[in-house]
Amino acid sequence: MQHWGSLFAAVYLGGFVLFGALELLSPKRAWSEPTAIRWLNNTGIFVASAGILYLLFPILTVPFSFVVEERGWGVFNQMENPGASVIILSVIIVDLGRYIEHRLLHKLPLLWRLHRMHHADRDFDVTTTLRAHPFEVIFSTAFRMMIIAIFGLPVVAVILAELLIIMTNLFIHANMRLPLGVERRLRLVIVTPDFHRVHHSTRIEENNSNFANIFSAWDYLFRTYKQEPIGGHEGMDIGLEEFRDPKHMLLHWMIINPVLAPDEAFQRAIDRRETA
Repeated sequence: MQHWGSLFAAVYLGGFVLFGALELLSPKRAWSEPTAIRWLNNTGIFVASAGILYLLFPILTVPFSFVVEERGWGVFNQMENPGASVIILSVIIVDLGRYIEHRLLHKLPLLWRLHRMHHADRDFDVTTTLRAHPFEVIFSTAFRMMIIAIFGLPVVAVILAELLIIMTNLFIHANMRLPLGVERRLRLVIVTPDFHRVHHSTRIEENNSNFANIFSAWDYLFRTYKQEPIGGHEGMDIGLEEFRDPKHMLLHWMIINPVLAPDEAFQRAIDRRETA
């Protein structure tokens, strides 16, 4: 536990290299945009988000869970002898929280403005994982800290959950081809790249589906599951109708995306999205 920061960095880098290599060896879709420009700018927004997050949140999820445990906050800390099952339950609670958070990011207009930059990526690969606005990262971290405090999640469970979030985020955004039989079995339990790719479709009804992060059960349970995109994975359009201009791939345009007013021609698409 003393080296959890180094562990997270190693897992992130290892997962990025692993899934990046797999998608290059066996890509699901052909890339439509210049990869060098996308990769450079998606990495740039990740560096900006990480820097701002660590500047504004000196107590992040794992150190915060130590504070919660020491002060006896939350439901689980009121139990005399919480068993090992609490760790499993805690991971499930964190993942359910991620599902709820993701629904909110799409449902509430202000939060959607923070999240839409992630969806404005016109391709879908492991670097899309990195493409999150700094303000969205702040909201996501604060939301997770709230869950840790309410339930009193154990430190070990928080570390395990954060590691799973890192690996699954990299995995589900990878542009990699899985054997069809394997993919169909996996998605019964966990989110797969094909499962999540539907969520990045330009079609609103597909964009507003498949919100789960680790366990696919939440989309089945809350009826937000969509099995396949209408045009198939190879033929589906990825991104947002209102941000098709290539300039939105550039770092400075990504940073100011939440305050941009899309072209008037796309306002109808935005109105449909915010009322969906």
